[in-house]
Amino acid sequence: MSSKHQIKSNKKKPWWQKDNHRRKAFILLYWFVTGLGLCFVLSGILIASGLRMPTAVATLTPVQNSKLPVKETKIEPKVEAQVKPHVKPNVKPKVALNAASYPLQDYVPTTAWEGTKLPNWNQVTFGTFPGISQGGSFQASSDVIQAVGYDPSRTWLAGQTPDQYMKLGDFQQIFELQNFSLNNIMSLTGLDLGNLSLADFGLMSSQTLGSLVDAIPDLERYTIEQLQPVFGLLSINLASSFDPTETLGDFLAFSPHLRDLSFDTLDLSVYGLDSLPGIDVAPLAAFKDWQNTNIAQVPGLSQVQFSQFPNPIQAQGSAIGILDIAFGIAESQRNNTISGSDQEGFKVPCESECAHIELAGQPSIKGKQWISGKYQEVEGGSGFLGQINDGMEPTGRHPFGDAFKVVVWDTSETEGSAGTALFFRYCVRNMFVDLGCTPYFIGPVPFLSYQEQDPIFLGLL
Repeated sequence: MSSKHQIKSNKKKPWWQKDNHRRKAFILLYWFVTGLGLCFVLSGILIASGLRMPTAVATLTPVQNSKLPVKETKIEPKVEAQVKPHVKPNVKPKVALNAASYPLQDYVPTTAWEGTKLPNWNQVTFGTFPGISQGGSFQASSDVIQAVGYDPSRTWLAGQTPDQYMKLGDFQQIFELQNFSLNNIMSLTGLDLGNLSLADFGLMSSQTLGSLVDAIPDLERYTIEQLQPVFGLLSINLASSFDPTETLGDFLAFSPHLRDLSFDTLDLSVYGLDSLPGIDVAPLAAFKDWQNTNIAQVPGLSQVQFSQFPNPIQAQGSAIGILDIAFGIAESQRNNTISGSDQEGFKVPCESECAHIELAGQPSIKGKQWISGKYQEVEGGSGFLGQINDGMEPTGRHPFGDAFKVVVWDTSETEGSAGTALFFRYCVRNMFVDLGCTPYFIGPVPFLSYQEQDPIFLGLL
């Protein structure tokens, strides 16, 4: 009866309700047609306002490589500043640029070459350079110190020679001073290591017991009592007794945590340099934090001639010009230049206050202008440290490589003369991090002077 009733009811239903498949198809067709209609309506609206849409989109989300014909409109994407360690020096080149002038003379020994004068690198050392004309400082922030593993901050005072403010790490890829051992330095300078204490070896205060053994592995063979500085370090730091007849290697094997004991807690002045066997033959690079050691803190290194470095200084190129005319700051719009930086190149024009020397000589040199860095700054530096000093340095050249920059400094039209100065930079690199190098802004250091008609070495053109 119920089955029969059900069949009867089906006959009275519309056709689209009699079959589930037909019903679903009808619903899909309904929504498709409705959606299609809405699309047409919206398309009409978009077409009507289409002329305004690209501008709005470009403003909010700039698209690179777009081929839209937007004339004379440059849309700069907003780039959020990256979070970087904050480093801000206390000195800018503009401060150095106002430094007092100094007498025009040669401040380093010279030698004749191809009719001109060059520094006599057989007599020039870091300790014999003239003093810097102006002081300054750089204070590293805590995140930079953490990234590097030591504090790279430094201060330099007017009158100091470069060995007092430049560090081993500043020249690690140029002169490779870290490849020297104390014995190497002794053989070059005649220094008697027997008259020195451990306090005279600036790297020693940065060492721990573990880093010292890493630098001089043979120390592990000696007993503690044979190594008096080690005996002294353990005596002032350990509350319990220890066996002084035990070898240092065995002692550290059973107490590896004591590798962290630092020698900066010990009075190093009471121990001779020879109290640690092998310290004289280990390369400087073997010691912890060698990059952060001032040149003057390595016994005798300030007395080593530049020509005797592991990678000696060399002239770059062979171009020579003649100082034709010296011009003062009244000059402007000088465009035929050979000065600049490794970042901007060495043809940087000058717009105003263009004190310079104009050169004569070969056709490729005649009429060229070397602009004074006392009044013109250019971009310099590399890596993270490139932002120091607002990324600026005096314009100049590198006729002797990248250790320093040679800058035309003072010019005198009345006397027909010009003086040059050196500017240094510093670099922070180790096996874990490379922060690059600052611009050349540590200066000026008086260098060589010239009169009109004097030949002047230009380096690589």
